[in-house]
Amino acid sequence: MTNCEQFERSSAGRRGKTLLANSKLGRIRMLTLEKLYATVLEAVSAALPGLIEGGRYTTATLCGPDLWAGWTGNAGGIAAGICASYMQRTKVVTLVVYKTKSGKGRRQYMLPPENITVKYVIVQQ
Repeated sequence: MTNCEQFERSSAGRRGKTLLANSKLGRIRMLTLEKLYATVLEAVSAALPGLIEGGRYTTATLCGPDLWAGWTGNAGGIAAGICASYMQRTKVVTLVVYKTKSGKGRRQYMLPPENITVKYVIVQQ
């Protein structure tokens, strides 16, 4: 079973499918969850080499303005964000979630830290 198939069967995938089915993207433009997942994966994978360590990126930034503008209304953007979040959680893409102090706002992703530094060293005497 592919990662996309696993996504479609997950609760996140079902939420994304419902969003698309109830929007113009799904009803008129016939955008399926499978197509959206593949498009987001391609866009995020293409963006990864250009990311700067320590930078924070939203799904809109990772997908790019041209692609993002094509998803009219909120449904496409929300469904794309659900796809990106699932890809990050299942380690399809190498990103970590940036956690704000309040935990509010749009989800932002970062490259995983390459070198983890130790702040304290415990020395036994």
